[in-house]
Amino acid sequence: MSYISSLSIHEVFSLYYKAKNKQMEERRFQTWLHHIPVMAFSGKIIPYEEAFSTSQQKQNSRMTEGDKERILKRAADISNRFKEMRGE
Repeated sequence: MSYISSLSIHEVFSLYYKAKNKQMEERRFQTWLHHIPVMAFSGKIIPYEEAFSTSQQKQNSRMTEGDKERILKRAADISNRFKEMRGE
């Protein structure tokens, strides 16, 4: 039995979200790195933290931990129902 199949649906989705967040952070950093020469020519280097600070509007549109937990719980419920229907 593989490691992933031994995890609950909640743990699988949690790992997925962590991997996606890490991937997005890496993309943002790579984008910032590629803009350093342009910033150098303009004479204005923007620190990484400031370059990708999110506005209040973007922060409000993001899913909260509560939303994520609710979605994961719903996914687990649906998964359990399908398992019951299949007789597992």
